[in-house]
Amino acid sequence: MSEIYYSISKLISHHRLFNFVIGERGNGKTFSAKEFVIDDFLKNKNEFIYLRRYKTESKKARDSFFDDIKKLDKYNDKELKSKGENFYIGDKICGYSMTLSVFNSIKSVSKPNVKTIIFDEFLILKKSNTRYLTDEVIKFLEFYETIARTRDVTVIFLANAITMMNPYFIYFKISDLKGRFTKIGSDILVELTNTPNYQKLKKSTRFGKLIANSEYSKYSIDNEFLQDNNSFVEEKPSDSRLVLGFQIENKLIGVWFSPSTNLMYFSLKCNPQFRFIYALTVADQRPNMLLLKGQKMANIQRVKIAIKYGLIRFDSLKSKYYGQKAISLLTL
Repeated sequence: MSEIYYSISKLISHHRLFNFVIGERGNGKTFSAKEFVIDDFLKNKNEFIYLRRYKTESKKARDSFFDDIKKLDKYNDKELKSKGENFYIGDKICGYSMTLSVFNSIKSVSKPNVKTIIFDEFLILKKSNTRYLTDEVIKFLEFYETIARTRDVTVIFLANAITMMNPYFIYFKISDLKGRFTKIGSDILVELTNTPNYQKLKKSTRFGKLIANSEYSKYSIDNEFLQDNNSFVEEKPSDSRLVLGFQIENKLIGVWFSPSTNLMYFSLKCNPQFRFIYALTVADQRPNMLLLKGQKMANIQRVKIAIKYGLIRFDSLKSKYYGQKAISLLTL
């Protein structure tokens, strides 16, 4: 099994505090992380937390948490079960199921024996029914401090290769991943999993052959980021002038117009003192900043027309990330 599927052992050997594991869909990332925390409890009595973003995700994952693990022969003599929000081995609690969206309700809860947090599926597919929480990274860090206090608690973030442009990578300035492991500072590690035998197996299946050479195959089997493409990403011409600014998720993004191309460019280059800067939501509003809702000025209408006719570009992938968020709110 270890020759085909992913093993977390090399990642753990680096002894980093925050570990991001980005891997092929179904290659055993979650399985290996669960096996690691179970073994850590059996050997060292260290407990774990299995974290999901929303209650519905937590309940579904909690109820089936041990289903695949029970198939390993080495646990045949162990009673593995979940009950309520706790995970048990025999009659002893080994771990806890928790939900990030309601972390405020557990702020006073002490978990002094927790050594590892697994945050599963921390990346979200665009246009799915799930959304990142408002200020999610700050919420996670608050959650972490509640659990860790002054202790070192290892976090394992797990996800498929969806996008580099996500709140966590942006917050921790994670970019330019090279090779299997990328170290960020002294305590962050990113792993792009390398499971060639699993990739070969998947490609040999009927489904693998059906999706061969497709974008989905590159994402789900070859571990290429699904949503990171350079479509509509162009450098803005030198004759571009700033026409609007938007505040979104603590970022200021400018909209520039170029007479030479007749296109509008979203860019993170924006003068914070510019006259026309709008908040896209109440949460984004700052003192002396107008809320976009209800505003009908000509420049806003020009941006909406440019969106309608595909006359929008972005000067970087990061600008595209925030620009697309702004566009989704502008076109509500």
